[in-house]
Amino acid sequence: MILMLAAAGCDVAFGPEPTATPTSAFPDLAPSPTIDIHPPTEIADDGPLFLEGVTNPTAAALPADSAFLPSMPTPDLSNRPILIETVLSSGVSVNGEVWLPGGRAPGVVLFGATFEQWAGFPSQLRQAGYSVVVFQWSRSITADDIAALVNAAALQPGVDPARVILIGAEAGADFALVACAGDSRCLGSVLLSPQSAENADAVMQAYNPRPILLAASEVDSASLRTANTLRQLATGSALLQPFDDAGRGTQILFNRPDMVTLILEFLATVTGTPR
Repeated sequence: MILMLAAAGCDVAFGPEPTATPTSAFPDLAPSPTIDIHPPTEIADDGPLFLEGVTNPTAAALPADSAFLPSMPTPDLSNRPILIETVLSSGVSVNGEVWLPGGRAPGVVLFGATFEQWAGFPSQLRQAGYSVVVFQWSRSITADDIAALVNAAALQPGVDPARVILIGAEAGADFALVACAGDSRCLGSVLLSPQSAENADAVMQAYNPRPILLAASEVDSASLRTANTLRQLATGSALLQPFDDAGRGTQILFNRPDMVTLILEFLATVTGTPR
């Protein structure tokens, strides 16, 4: 996956991996033991939202020719997403889910995986007080598409457009970094197993000095090398969290739940949201 910017055009050579511990406001996590990689747990399907009828003893006791307007329960939308559809300039439609905590809140936009692969992570973010927008991932999505999707997410009701964080997994991490670099509304990014460091100098020059949180497994040497390169080029707060073998992309969130805790700490610090 190639990261592109208007100013891009240079190749990045990987230097020796650093041994110094990066300065960060966030705690380091211990490397994980080698574990089996399991697919992410799917969210239980509760079915579509609907209103159920109400059996009302008061109504049942009324004469047959009487009229009664029963009260109807309001469905609980607090832990279910709102479905959206974004039509790109190419005419392609991208489905999305919006998780709202109530009121306007910092926006967190997720790229690089399907709804099923993100599993319960969007709900965790919503419960922590963030407005979350998840776009269904497709290999046909381009860097230009990501910029349009970020704009669509920032315009969603309930999202504070001045406080947006992008979280990307694998190829979505590469696109999220480029999109954040080109959008002043983006305060920072979380990259899970970034894939390519090509043109990283130009990308990070546009991105800096915004904070960045990176994670990769040591057995995924290409992603770890890319993450190391991006960390070295960062001029703001940068934390690279390596794991022995926690999988790739969204798998890290489920094989190492402490990574979710680290992400929540990062989001709270960057957006100024109390925990």
